[in-house]
Amino acid sequence: MNSITQYGWVRGEEIYTFAPPEEGGMPNFPGHFYVGNAAERKEHQRIAERSGRNGFYSVDATKRMLEIFDELNTQLIHLHNIHAFSFNLPLLLDYINDRKLPVVWTLHGCWPFTGKCVHFTIAKCGKWEQEEGCRDCPQLNIWPWSLETDNSSFMYQWKKEHFCRIQDMTIVAPSHWMGDLARRSFLGKYPVEVIHNGINTWRFCPTESDFREKYHLQDKIILLGVAAGWGYRKGFDTMCRLSERLDSRYQVVIVGKTDGSGDPVPDSLLVLPYEYRPVELAKIFTAADFFINPTREENYPTVNMEALACGTPVITYKTGGSPEIPDESCGRGVPCDDLEELIRVIEEESQSRRLTKEACLKRAKQFGQDAMSEAYLNLYRKMLEMTSRNT
Repeated sequence: MNSITQYGWVRGEEIYTFAPPEEGGMPNFPGHFYVGNAAERKEHQRIAERSGRNGFYSVDATKRMLEIFDELNTQLIHLHNIHAFSFNLPLLLDYINDRKLPVVWTLHGCWPFTGKCVHFTIAKCGKWEQEEGCRDCPQLNIWPWSLETDNSSFMYQWKKEHFCRIQDMTIVAPSHWMGDLARRSFLGKYPVEVIHNGINTWRFCPTESDFREKYHLQDKIILLGVAAGWGYRKGFDTMCRLSERLDSRYQVVIVGKTDGSGDPVPDSLLVLPYEYRPVELAKIFTAADFFINPTREENYPTVNMEALACGTPVITYKTGGSPEIPDESCGRGVPCDDLEELIRVIEEESQSRRLTKEACLKRAKQFGQDAMSEAYLNLYRKMLEMTSRNT
């Protein structure tokens, strides 16, 4: 979600969205604008990877976006991910400050308050909390890449100075875990609210299929994992080890690409290509007995909500906001990288069947998109009302 949202028409309000295009082009839909083009984004990335200064290029693309902001009579800006080599931050921030626009910023990762990293859990790096700030970054080769120059100290200090110049901003965290980090960071000078991500519960719901018959798993306890791309961060090695350690009653199934994971795929692991259509994913979620999420870095994973909405209990590492999604009636959390405890919990819950479909569906009612949208609209209205009173 590399985008900026401008306040616009939803339930009586005008909402417009802005995002960089992907290679190969993107479909057009009402109220959406693409920022720049694929060539401009690639050039921004090329220079930023060398300089370590992500967010200081894409001048023409950003100017065109700001001209559209003026044409639309912008009243409020909602930031999401702005680190994908697409926006010129000085131009954007000057625009916001010159017009004294209120800002909502949803933190989908930690990049807004670090010198470079989106996540730092695996690296066990806490420099962003130290007085000196980020420096000597241990993750230069991790997205967003900075392959030739470590400019994490400059970027940290620049963000601390310039992000904190915004006069009226509310930070939104999808998880309580992210909210706590934001309050401990230099962004903690602003109000921090938690608004959980939402999913389409009309599409993600119990959906019967012939999945078990198709893969000859009628008598198996299916342990499912889903990720667009698997690797160490998502716990691909854990899923491999589960498939090797558990007995023949179980079948571990993963959906998603494993290219570049670095781990061989054991014969005992069933790997299926990533399915982008929600209705097909819902069939797979529904067929599984448990959804296993061994992620090592996470904010508030959508797949946990999707599994629960299909009636499938979630067993997850206690990483980031992942364990916040299931409650004790529909899921379990285990310490990160504790494979023995993960196996014990899987076997215990497989035997007891304590985590029921009904409990999962009840919990999933909290994750509808309508509730999320209403929470954001209420926040927009509150901030605009305060702006109106102060002018």
